[in-house]
Amino acid sequence: MMAGSFENNGTFQLQGDETLTNINDLDVDSGTVKYVGDGDSAVDNYTIKNFGAPSYFNLVIAPTDGVDTFGSGASLDVNGNFEHSNGTFTAPTGNFNVAGNFNRTGGTFTANGGTVILDGGNQVVTGDTTFNNLTITGNAPRTVSFNAGDTSTVAGTFTAMGTDAANKITLNSTTPGTQWLVDFQGPANVSFLDVQDSNNSGTTIPDCLLTCGNLGNNLGWLLPALPTDDDITFDVGDILEAINNN
Repeated sequence: MMAGSFENNGTFQLQGDETLTNINDLDVDSGTVKYVGDGDSAVDNYTIKNFGAPSYFNLVIAPTDGVDTFGSGASLDVNGNFEHSNGTFTAPTGNFNVAGNFNRTGGTFTANGGTVILDGGNQVVTGDTTFNNLTITGNAPRTVSFNAGDTSTVAGTFTAMGTDAANKITLNSTTPGTQWLVDFQGPANVSFLDVQDSNNSGTTIPDCLLTCGNLGNNLGWLLPALPTDDDITFDVGDILEAINNN
């Protein structure tokens, strides 16, 4: 495939094995690149392109053949959404940065020893996914919502750190009151979080007693206790004054 530099405001569809010439100038501040394979029902192994820094805006892995595999090299930076619906996606051996939603509705995600870094604003994580390392960063208040009922397994290190009490990261469920499921199997580095509706079944219990907030309905975390009726105190003088003033 021969091409010059061009702007992608729609969907640029590739099989995965094309030879692209002079395509390093592909506009990656908008648009979607979608990999679909060749549709021949045979096992095919592809290595997706890396268009620079960032590598993509939106990246979609959606082959018509569920037996196709798409590898991604040493690193990958997606400034928009990542979507995976079929086939096998092999994550980078290094960092896989995603600034938008991480949306998996099918296929097999192979962690490949790397680290998925969620580094955008408010983000949504969908699908049952086993990560090696999962890192959630932020230097401003933001929310990462995990799809209710889906399980995120972190086999390696889980890192989720806000910067301070004024810039916490909220981890919650897409459906308030319905838990998002997680299985922490390795070290957990956590601080300055607000956690809600989380059920951790893993062997690692994240310890965030000192800097985190407990928004309720959590299991398998060390978080500050929720206030009880015994913790609520009243000043009788203030109450009488309020009654007399009404």
